[in-house]
Amino acid sequence: MKIFWENDGEPNAEGQYVATIDMENGSGVQRFIGKTHKDVADSLLQAQASATQKITQLSRDRKVDSLPAKPKLTPRALTADEKKRVAEDITDPDKVESAVSTVVEAHIGAPLPVVRERINELSEDEQAATAAEETKAFLRENPDFFPTPHNNQTLLRFMELNRMDPTRNNFAKAFIDLREANLLTPRPKPSTEPPPQPSPQDGIRPGTRPRGTSSTGLRNGDSGATPAARSNEPAPKYTKIEILSMGDATYKDKFDNEPGFRELVDKLFSKPQASA
Repeated sequence: MKIFWENDGEPNAEGQYVATIDMENGSGVQRFIGKTHKDVADSLLQAQASATQKITQLSRDRKVDSLPAKPKLTPRALTADEKKRVAEDITDPDKVESAVSTVVEAHIGAPLPVVRERINELSEDEQAATAAEETKAFLRENPDFFPTPHNNQTLLRFMELNRMDPTRNNFAKAFIDLREANLLTPRPKPSTEPPPQPSPQDGIRPGTRPRGTSSTGLRNGDSGATPAARSNEPAPKYTKIEILSMGDATYKDKFDNEPGFRELVDKLFSKPQASA
């Protein structure tokens, strides 16, 4: 962000003072103009007040979700009555547990069931975080596993049925068992074969330029005027080699717009008719 006075803080040709704010983020440039520095300062204050009011309005209108607040555990001192009751109950076999609970809850600052729930929640969060890390490690160490919805569900269901904890080693063991049982979709292997090229002997699709001059079955007579010398037909406007050598744009333009070109391509590259 840039903030500066134009003309080094001196009046411009119109006798005006101009302060400029450029956010440098594409949102535009703000210019504050006045006959005096005070006029410019008043404009800046008004703009700031308007911006603050808008932010306050947006904050008031926006509805956000809030997590349920959990009370903070604060230890407390036993009352005189509690101390007397604990002292009386601590020697009674039927009341000793209640007496101990009273002391412990006062020192912790919450009833024991609440403390137990807090501990369980913390343990579940830790287990979930550990399981997520173990899952990432399994995927990183086993690139052959294809994480489709089917494979994910099958793997997790298998582990649940076999009571396997979500560790990277257990994931790997389950993956091996399911893969050997052909119950998982394998990861597709990239093709190493080059895409097939159309051959003049096989014909071509309309609007597609024939490709390749090797292994095309071309004879010496295909590039010259020899065929015309052996027949009464006029020499074709283009030979096979000339057509194969055309750029894609040139070929498409001729195929779409030049009269007779499409028919010539069909004739030169169509499959030969079997003799009777």
